[in-house]
Amino acid sequence: MILGWIVGLVDVLQFVPQAGRALRRRNDARALSGLSATTWLVATLQGGAWVAYGLGSHLMAIALPNLLITPICAGILVLRLRSRAAASRA
Repeated sequence: MILGWIVGLVDVLQFVPQAGRALRRRNDARALSGLSATTWLVATLQGGAWVAYGLGSHLMAIALPNLLITPICAGILVLRLRSRAAASRA
């Protein structure tokens, strides 16, 4: 049981550095151009699916970390898409 919570914590922590970097460079389209929108879309969908699975299976060690991961991934995706739109207007 404790291993599931540890893995959940590590899972959340793996996204924090990229989210911080994307937030710091949110106005730099060139810096964000290296991020794959497809990858972050898949990560967002995957997080949402894990939330649904965890809640449906009553596995909070799966659901709760992914409740954090999903908006982090979605935020990175939004920043990437905004930078792409800004670059295309320039």
